[in-house]
Amino acid sequence: MKKTTFLISFLLIFLFLAVAFGQDSNNGRSIPNPAKEIEELRQRQKAHDLQNGKDENGMIKQPPPLTPQTPAELKEIFAKKAQEAKEKLIALKEAEQRLLAPHQYYEKFAAFLKDKKTGLARLFVDKGCGIGKTVLAKDLENCGDVIPVRGGGAFYSFRYKSNHFHGINDGWDIYLYKGNKFLVGNETVQSVIADIGNINLEEISLKSKAFDFLDNYNPAATVLEIKEKSKILRSGISANGYNYSNIANVNLDSTYVFRTVAYKTTKFASNGIDLTLAFRIVGQEADGSWIILWKEFKNELPRRELH
Repeated sequence: MKKTTFLISFLLIFLFLAVAFGQDSNNGRSIPNPAKEIEELRQRQKAHDLQNGKDENGMIKQPPPLTPQTPAELKEIFAKKAQEAKEKLIALKEAEQRLLAPHQYYEKFAAFLKDKKTGLARLFVDKGCGIGKTVLAKDLENCGDVIPVRGGGAFYSFRYKSNHFHGINDGWDIYLYKGNKFLVGNETVQSVIADIGNINLEEISLKSKAFDFLDNYNPAATVLEIKEKSKILRSGISANGYNYSNIANVNLDSTYVFRTVAYKTTKFASNGIDLTLAFRIVGQEADGSWIILWKEFKNELPRRELH
């Protein structure tokens, strides 16, 4: 009887500790797990790719050999494909326009944007719709007003200066998680971010102490090391009065320093790059999207390859 009581007590204590350590010590809320979130996004992407006739790398599968058809049948097939291509092009152009920041931001920051190493980005709340890389008219019908690109515009790549990456699975650098957090980095891209407060981008340079940690940070060399470093970053690293992590709260008028290291891989056909920049949240629109003003400070091409 005593042994049974002891075992029950031990199990209850273990369960209590597991729940306690799975929560944020500050407010009791679960800390976002980038690795878990990215894996869920990957699974959703794979399901979408299968529905769109693509393989596990998001590439279009080769169609089976065509059986002999009459000229009338071929004419009908070609007309249908031409119409689909036309609809896709129209939808893509409309999507690109909707992904842009409203014109008033370009007017307000016109002087700043004269520098070729600056830009504006817009991140939308991911509603779990329009996650695919293909843009079809039917996507617009099924998703309502959601922009038909992956994440509905919740992903952004500072490397490609776009919310969509033309078939590159890991081309993104930053993801707007639930509309109020930034998640950065994935299995082939290692990124670090820090909120440095309400500071104008014009006041920042590479000599600013906020860049010291990023400049001295030693990127991973293997996929396993990326995972290990990501776990450490998830908890945050304090340096020079700032908290460096792969997660950051979204705050209006806050400025962030950011470094992203993308590795050269054959699987996703992406080139290696080491990019350091700063961005500032300069607005939020009625649809919940955030407007980001950014400036690039260092762009290197070390061509790092994962081992």
